[in-house]
Amino acid sequence: MSAEPELVLVVDDEPLVCTMLGDAIRMFGYNVTAASGGAEALRLVSAVAPALALLDLRMPGMPGMEVLKRLRAGYPRLPVVIVSGEPDDEVKRQALEAGAFDYVAKPFSIAHLKIVVKAAILSAGRNRD
Repeated sequence: MSAEPELVLVVDDEPLVCTMLGDAIRMFGYNVTAASGGAEALRLVSAVAPALALLDLRMPGMPGMEVLKRLRAGYPRLPVVIVSGEPDDEVKRQALEAGAFDYVAKPFSIAHLKIVVKAAILSAGRNRD
């Protein structure tokens, strides 16, 4: 009997981005759930315990940086990869210092995303809080 594939949470307010990322993640062999904002993402993390969160920074309501800080506080072993079109190196530095596993700038290659996703999931293993 094979184990259920790991679940990846995609958080982005743009439905097209969620769909595109979700399709790619499924091609990598993982399951996907999506949230359109920060509050929904925090509820889903509690409910479904994903192995990884892919998080956009620019979202209405709760910005991605706030979501990242809350995830770090509540779920310190959950790897979070920022997937953002924010070109500012300072923002990237801040996200990494706030605890992001990695930062993937849009546009990105699917091959690069696959490497980052696999590394993030492997880094956490299944021994998450």
